[in-house]
Amino acid sequence: MQPDSPLHDFYLMQRMPDNYITTMPERRAFYRELFDEHAQVAEPWYDPVQIVQFMNLIDIANTLPEGEYLELGTLKGYSARLIWRLMRSDGHLYCFDTFEGFMDKDVEEENKLFGKKISVNMLPAVDLDEVKSYIDGGTVTDNVSLVKGWFPESFQGFEGLKLCFVHIDMDLYLPTKAALETLWPRLVPGGVMVLHDYGCTLFPGVKKAVDEFFTPLGITPMPMGDMQESAVIIKSTPPM
Repeated sequence: MQPDSPLHDFYLMQRMPDNYITTMPERRAFYRELFDEHAQVAEPWYDPVQIVQFMNLIDIANTLPEGEYLELGTLKGYSARLIWRLMRSDGHLYCFDTFEGFMDKDVEEENKLFGKKISVNMLPAVDLDEVKSYIDGGTVTDNVSLVKGWFPESFQGFEGLKLCFVHIDMDLYLPTKAALETLWPRLVPGGVMVLHDYGCTLFPGVKKAVDEFFTPLGITPMPMGDMQESAVIIKSTPPM
């Protein structure tokens, strides 16, 4: 079976871990609920490992004394919906995206660096009202904010945020680099940062940006084992 064949991809497709939290029926039932909801929009490329990891990692973030939740690269809101379901009830989720696909200069730099042929139109434009309604289930909550624009310019006015959980899904080198430079200092000690596509060869700029930023700090991202080869970093707490 060829590694790049569609059949190979289906063969490696993840399934629900049958033995997950068998000693905690309520938590298992919640996982099942999240999985079924996710599968409705992600079929057949649903990602049960991402759900399990997000449950565990956001649990860590929820125990911290301060910090909000932020996602860069929300698109249709699938992962944002998962974060919103799992975060503290008194938390706030900030979702930053162009909501119109990639920006020209980011794509130009990516193609120049890696010889790729990524198109500006690779990602579709989306309706913000529809995305917001999907994330909060149409409940018209005030704990989700969608911020449209090119990052980091769109972050103006939010510099005072302290963050306990960050999900970066920017795909390309320049925006990922800007995201790390902007958000890492605002992640509180013990906070969680998830780096989507870190090991994905389709978007090599993510790994380049992440390694360039964290290697000088002596920090190694931990692979999550999900379908899109995300990695996670938990910010260390300064010694007493």
